[in-house]
Amino acid sequence: MGRQVVTIDGFERIKLIGGADCAYFKDLVICCIVVLEYPTMEFVERTVHIGKASFPYIPGFFSFREGEGTIRAYQKISHKPDLLIINACGTTHPASAGFASHIGVILDKPTIGITKRMFCGRAKIPQKEKEAQPLYHGGKQKGWLLKVLPETKPIVITIGHLTSIKSCLEIAIKCLKENKMPEPLRLAHQCAGKEKKKWGKSDGT
Repeated sequence: MGRQVVTIDGFERIKLIGGADCAYFKDLVICCIVVLEYPTMEFVERTVHIGKASFPYIPGFFSFREGEGTIRAYQKISHKPDLLIINACGTTHPASAGFASHIGVILDKPTIGITKRMFCGRAKIPQKEKEAQPLYHGGKQKGWLLKVLPETKPIVITIGHLTSIKSCLEIAIKCLKENKMPEPLRLAHQCAGKEKKKWGKSDGT
């Protein structure tokens, strides 16, 4: 999969941007995609797909556990985003293609991976608000560490597919509002969490 990843921009203009995240309830995987206008961050649409997990929870192998559900959620979208931000690593992965890259290649869609922690690679830790430091993996720059707010740890921004080092940082910054995570990802995480609570209430837990 790593050889299929393209690290140059595969888009001319972004009008719609999506965020994708998943939550778990028992043996269910809850996958949510939220679509927003770019760069205004106005809400457009959200979709959810819920299915049984067919693969155990193993870090680094989320493509096998969350991939099918994320793709099915994407297929339900009426307003297809020009780019997807995914709560997963991209090219900073031992196989050079994490979940964010995997989804990008499968859908032939520009993707950016954003996480709260580094899965692999090395970088200096940014200290100042909005400071970004290069993230290296395998001897090449694959992303950034960005300190969004003074009181929070930096987020990890990586190339997924059909995006460049320059654009993945610029787009992530333009998607920030008053929170640590970019708005598409924050809302997708919120959506998945709400769906998880619904299942908990219906289950009586």
